[in-house]
Amino acid sequence: MKNNYFFLSLAFFSFQFSFAQLNYTCDMSSGCGQYWDNNGFVDNSSNYGGGCDGVGLNDNVWGSGSSQVVGAWNSSNILTSHAGSEITLSFKTKLTDWYSPYTDRTSTEWGNLKVYYKSSTPSEASPGTLITTINSSSSCATHEVTFNPGSTISNLFISFIYTKGSGDNMFWIDTLSIQEATGPSISVGSAITGLDYNLGSGPSTSQSTTVSGSSLEADITLDAPTNFEISTDNSSFSDSVILTQSGGSVSSTTIHARLKSGLSVDNYSGNITASSTNATSQTISL
Repeated sequence: MKNNYFFLSLAFFSFQFSFAQLNYTCDMSSGCGQYWDNNGFVDNSSNYGGGCDGVGLNDNVWGSGSSQVVGAWNSSNILTSHAGSEITLSFKTKLTDWYSPYTDRTSTEWGNLKVYYKSSTPSEASPGTLITTINSSSSCATHEVTFNPGSTISNLFISFIYTKGSGDNMFWIDTLSIQEATGPSISVGSAITGLDYNLGSGPSTSQSTTVSGSSLEADITLDAPTNFEISTDNSSFSDSVILTQSGGSVSSTTIHARLKSGLSVDNYSGNITASSTNATSQTISL
């Protein structure tokens, strides 16, 4: 009897873990498109030439002022299963003439599309953190980009802000996929610059960035390149530091780096390497 209870407990745990990974698709039909048809957009539309794979999500972009910028984002509580790993976003776009016969204008009148993520409801004025900018496109091209928020977002928003190029057109979004990577993942912050000092006065003043991890099987090891040293407390510096995982996660941790003392006049550069078992190693440029 005890063995049977143990088996059931494992099965339930396995299901819960699988559910925690973000795995979302939408063809912009009424079933899911209704959660993206805010701010003037229309879902499940077959008008104006239709979407890339049947129906799609669209809005009219034209003229000047506010009408030349359109923005769409998901409703609240739609993308709620992010577990902290990197996310791959894929979608199709096109541009068709407002007037019949709804000629495709994607390659000739495209403006630019910016895609963002945010942990609270976005707006055109405050869309979030930029993921990518698309300055050109062919009709129904598939755009794919991978990003890592660096921490778990319990209520994720993806926003699309399109700015008119020319013409009076319908802007389309279709065949959306938002997939979170499974397995261990490491995320790092921006590159570090400004590590220098006058001859004989080293080490340099330290500069900082961040490192985090999710679904980890082991701790994260950070290795500094030759001539540099790193620290987690901005006091004790060394060639390597360990970030201890807890429950498979390392929360966003500030990492300090500096140029070692005693170096001759030269240009120094390199990469901090962040590694962990079965995770793709990440680097921070110095």
